[in-house]
Amino acid sequence: LLEDPDVKGTFMDFRDKTAEELRASTALRSHVLRVMGAVEKVVARMDSEDKVVTLLHDLGQRHVVYNARPEFLD
Repeated sequence: LLEDPDVKGTFMDFRDKTAEELRASTALRSHVLRVMGAVEKVVARMDSEDKVVTLLHDLGQRHVVYNARPEFLD
């Protein structure tokens, strides 16, 4: 996010921030913690494919409104 202008541009709250401002951003820190929480949930449910699929589908649905592009998830 700090270095890729295409990805950075998709985040309304962060697109006009400098790298230094992003490093100090509580909003970015909060987003990172939510991402890590989602990763933790997926790992915890790895033994249940249905639960992982549901979790990721729901997460994807919430990101549709942000015009999140699949290539940014790689």
